[in-house]
Amino acid sequence: MPSKIKKINFISAYDLNKWKKLKADLAINIDSFQEMPKQTIYKFLNNLFAIANYAYIKNPVCKYNPELLGIKTSKKFDVFSLGLMKQVRNIYDEKQLIKMRKIFNKKYCPSKIHKIIKSTPCSLYGYYQNTLYKKY
Repeated sequence: MPSKIKKINFISAYDLNKWKKLKADLAINIDSFQEMPKQTIYKFLNNLFAIANYAYIKNPVCKYNPELLGIKTSKKFDVFSLGLMKQVRNIYDEKQLIKMRKIFNKKYCPSKIHKIIKSTPCSLYGYYQNTLYKKY
């Protein structure tokens, strides 16, 4: 098992020198793009994800009003300005989520030569989308 672990590399979004030398079979982002400024996301997408043969992304397709879940809002953090999917939607409205999933899949596509090979909502939280892209 340790020999397989050596194949995994964790690289900062800002370490472009390492990315220039990298060949990636698979790039993964799970549940963190919505917490990043868009310029950081684009660094990942345009560099690491664009060169990967496969890209797996699992993130929310929209923002939601915390009061929808009975959570009092706070102005301390502006989470609504982060990520690429900034639209606030009702996470219990499947019609709205279907529209947002299509937008999500387009916005997070790593390059023009990547195509979706599988995309499905997360079974536990329908406002999260699992998408696997393949470079052709």
